[in-house]
Amino acid sequence: MGLTGSQKNQVIAETQSVLARAGQLLGKKIPDVCVLFDLKGRSAGQFRMRKRTCEIRYNPSVFGLYFDDNLVNTVPHEVAHYLVYILYPRRRSGYRRVKPHGLEWRELMIKLGADTSVCHNYDLARVPQRKEQRFGYDCDCRQHQVSCRRHNKIQSGRGRYSCRYCNAELREVV
Repeated sequence: MGLTGSQKNQVIAETQSVLARAGQLLGKKIPDVCVLFDLKGRSAGQFRMRKRTCEIRYNPSVFGLYFDDNLVNTVPHEVAHYLVYILYPRRRSGYRRVKPHGLEWRELMIKLGADTSVCHNYDLARVPQRKEQRFGYDCDCRQHQVSCRRHNKIQSGRGRYSCRYCNAELREVV
């Protein structure tokens, strides 16, 4: 499961093709975007800003299972997020009044000739899922399962948690 080198090149070429088509439709030069294949979980794709660099991340596991459909739907979906980021800059206050799948995004998707659906309906039973580790804690009235993040805060002394029922402090089960 995953993508071959040839398929990755196809995805990159399609991303560049959609960017070029958008540039022609909008009459603007659209800068290239970094394409990565490091996304995990259930999402097929994601646009993000990281350290002043725009990135489109694709999930090789989901793409590998539904390659043709993702090439047609996910690539323009993520490119449209990138375009919204470029075309609708932040206000001076730092707040952007554009919703992720709002009117501006939908209009771009229509211009690109893409489906405006927000979610996919894939069977992802074969896609590896990360399970968060839980830790056993108890109080005066019951047992609790605490997330890894909370467990680490308790262990380092940066957090204390109490039961919402008996108000007793949680103690690790050893």
